[in-house]
Amino acid sequence: MSTGTSLRDVARLLINTFGTSCNIYSYSGATKTEDSEGDITVGDWKTATATLGVISDELQSLSLVNVKGVVTDTSATIILRDDVTIAINDKIALNSRNYRVDEVDSSNRVSGTLIVQTVNMTVR
Repeated sequence: MSTGTSLRDVARLLINTFGTSCNIYSYSGATKTEDSEGDITVGDWKTATATLGVISDELQSLSLVNVKGVVTDTSATIILRDDVTIAINDKIALNSRNYRVDEVDSSNRVSGTLIVQTVNMTVR
């Protein structure tokens, strides 16, 4: 067994043990409509895939003040197992909130073996 495989197995064990339950909805499989201005709305996200993830940093709330008052934008980073299918614009339902996937980092490799995926996401 290579070093990469050993590390991947440990990462899987840690995520399975300490991970928080979440659901991933595929953007590519969702039913979408486009309005006359080109804005896309998802009508049906279809079936979710249940998985576990570890939030790598506490939810960060950034308060932005505008003319109407305070607007909050919440973002988070979650670590997922190497074998989870995830893509940009997918929806993640986690802790009673829906997030949009902004970035998927699959460069966490050792000896060519993917260890974990790091996903940056923002509240929908």
